[in-house]
Amino acid sequence: MHGGDIAYSSSAVANGTAVSRRGYTIALAGVVLFILYGSLYPFQFIHRIYPGGPFGYLLSTWRDWDQPGDLLSNILLYVPLGGLVARSLPDGTGGAARVLLGTSCGLLLSVSLETAQFNGLDRVASMGDVYANGIGSILGALGGALIRAAARWPLIGELAAHPPSAMLLALWAGYRLYPYVPMTDPHEYWHKLKPLLLAPSLPSGAFARFTIIWPLIACVLSGLYGFRRWLLLFPLLAAAEFAARVVLTGTDLKLPDVAGATAAFAIWPVLRLLPGCFSVLSVALAALIVLLRLAPFDFQPLSRPFGWVPFSSMMHGSAGVAIQAFLEKSYTSGPNF
Repeated sequence: MHGGDIAYSSSAVANGTAVSRRGYTIALAGVVLFILYGSLYPFQFIHRIYPGGPFGYLLSTWRDWDQPGDLLSNILLYVPLGGLVARSLPDGTGGAARVLLGTSCGLLLSVSLETAQFNGLDRVASMGDVYANGIGSILGALGGALIRAAARWPLIGELAAHPPSAMLLALWAGYRLYPYVPMTDPHEYWHKLKPLLLAPSLPSGAFARFTIIWPLIACVLSGLYGFRRWLLLFPLLAAAEFAARVVLTGTDLKLPDVAGATAAFAIWPVLRLLPGCFSVLSVALAALIVLLRLAPFDFQPLSRPFGWVPFSSMMHGSAGVAIQAFLEKSYTSGPNF
């Protein structure tokens, strides 16, 4: 390689790193805005009095811990924050500094918002939320620092260099495997597998859904690692997802999921050769979104109330249902943008 080629390659790498870091910074700003919105909504404040002020009241709740559902949602909320802070720092920053800064930023934001919630209408300031947010921040910061340190490892470097694809895979796995709690009784594994093995059912709607979703995952993996490695990685990923759904609480493994992955493995080698394969996949995903949002197509004569408040259902409904719905809509709608 000539000296000019080396200089050009170094410049390309530097530019790619700068663009990637800029992308992480933009994503971080979006995450902070989302947390601010969710924490301060409905933006109505009242005057409350406590001898030590808002911060004193917050410290007085140091014995509090969130309930399991709120604990998990508050941890997950701050994982992206810690990870994006760790990833958006300059290249010369060490791993320990990335973890420290990512955790510190999460804790600072959490304490600030919990203090503000002291005067928020229908809001409760609690150190339990700070503990959960801190756990999420440090987990995210550790993940961000480890991913950067392992960027030269096989398979990890491609994910680190393509944040949108990595995020899409994370959203898909987050939806499919929620609530991420393994079962302790091995006998439950058989109860999950028994319907699949003894009474398999393949509803056409569910099969069509997975036949669209799995090619999306195939497209992401093929774009990241190339077709040759895809031939090995896609079956491994599908098998890992199936195994995880068997051993985790609140998930099950059904025939449409397996059939959809099998169909994707057969379809993608041909689909990827079409000139407009990504357009075809985007149209299919858009059609899937329409079908999911309008099913079961039972239209009533009177319209129901419609609200324009963003994320209202997430803040007023079940935390578990809200998290799953958010993850599902994110990974199905994201590729169309």
